[in-house]
Amino acid sequence: AYFLPACGLAFIFVLWVSRKPEVSFSWTHLGKQLLPFMVLAILTTGYFLNIYDDLISGIETYKNYFKLFFHADLSAGTPRQYLEIAENLAQPWGLWLFLPVLYGLWALNLTQRGFFCILFIIPVFLVVLSGMLGPPRAYAYLLPFFILLAALGMDKGIGLLSRSVPPYFNKILTVSLGLAIIIPSFFSHTSDYLSKRDTVHATMAESREVLRYVQDETTDHELLVISFDDAMLRHTLEPLVAKNMLNIFRDRQLDGITYIGHRGTPVSLISSNFGRPTSVLPRSLMKVVADIGQLRIYRMNVEVFPLQRHDINEKYFEQWGKGKSSEISVFKNQEQSFLGKPSLQMNKTTKEIPAINTPLTYRIPSQGKSFILYTYAKKHHQMSGVNLFSTSGPLKPFPINQFFGVFREDRGNPVWEWTHPHFRFRHSRLKEPFKWELYFTLTRLKQGLNNISEKYYLYDQISYFNGIQGYVLNPIIEN
Repeated sequence: AYFLPACGLAFIFVLWVSRKPEVSFSWTHLGKQLLPFMVLAILTTGYFLNIYDDLISGIETYKNYFKLFFHADLSAGTPRQYLEIAENLAQPWGLWLFLPVLYGLWALNLTQRGFFCILFIIPVFLVVLSGMLGPPRAYAYLLPFFILLAALGMDKGIGLLSRSVPPYFNKILTVSLGLAIIIPSFFSHTSDYLSKRDTVHATMAESREVLRYVQDETTDHELLVISFDDAMLRHTLEPLVAKNMLNIFRDRQLDGITYIGHRGTPVSLISSNFGRPTSVLPRSLMKVVADIGQLRIYRMNVEVFPLQRHDINEKYFEQWGKGKSSEISVFKNQEQSFLGKPSLQMNKTTKEIPAINTPLTYRIPSQGKSFILYTYAKKHHQMSGVNLFSTSGPLKPFPINQFFGVFREDRGNPVWEWTHPHFRFRHSRLKEPFKWELYFTLTRLKQGLNNISEKYYLYDQISYFNGIQGYVLNPIIEN
């Protein structure tokens, strides 16, 4: 969106500078010159209108991402962010690539230099006006222009240096500069290849064998944990994983937790999504129960104790709602029910992210190796959630099996919905029907007595919750 206005203004600048004074101005002639850009502008406008919902969804997602991970709103950016964009565009050579780019820009004539300057400056001006910088990949369109200017700068630089060195040294100089360009690229791509060569994923045969094993050796209320990034395991096991998640949630029964992953993947990273860090699982808790090919199956060596949770009636909702701010309303929604139970709907009118405490508290002793498995249903793509909070310090819950337990209700029955690996780029949450997502988190307790309370964090204007429940996982001490 920033490139097209810059390109149009740069083209108009070239037409203006290249005009002939002796020729009278003609709107017809100017229209013929600008006709390709007018057609492109119309097509681009139509394209943006066609994907308008997805654009709004993407912007809202990016805003929420900034709030969640950087505790800031979108802005015109800081010098550090502009430097990060420059570093990404200069890969794999590094920031020194801009030396020949600047020299190539200086070597152009006035008209050409003005064209490129407008092409580079207008997007920055539009960023300041819109207050939305965007990620580095959004400016990849500048890369061909940088490479073109860098090539021109190197050619002019070699020509300049050739006049000041002996003739026999010209070829050596050319080869040396060529190697200076090729070698960093070679090492960068080699390093990238070596880092991905040992990427560990299951084969189809291994995943089918694992499926047969878990069907025979686990119960319907066993939580099966697999990686979202392992395509073969997802293809084979995901329906069973989602089914067990639904069984646990509906029946409020957890028999155990089984992790399945490649031997080369640390067990703590099996539940990681998109490289997010997870809490380290103590080795003493993870018992290896089977090896199938290069896959390893672990079972958490824990005892499961349900957290007692009293049913919340209408009177409780009324009393709780009276004590809250007028900017937040809480009520039961019978229409958006899940598994026959009405949902808890929370509406907010403020742009802030309120944290709402509930009166539910737990006192749980721990030796430092206990965990809480907490689960609830929320609207699919909802940023708002429920977290556990300790008076002795912040807890660090991390999701497991995220995006696996997505269901829509059809005549009162839950129907599982498969989540595409690139769902963030394929579907608009503004178009899809109402869906529920089962959200499971694992939280490690601190050593000593943990005073645990519950908080709702409201990122969305309207949030839905259902069936909140939890389980304490205490390690089994074996003699």
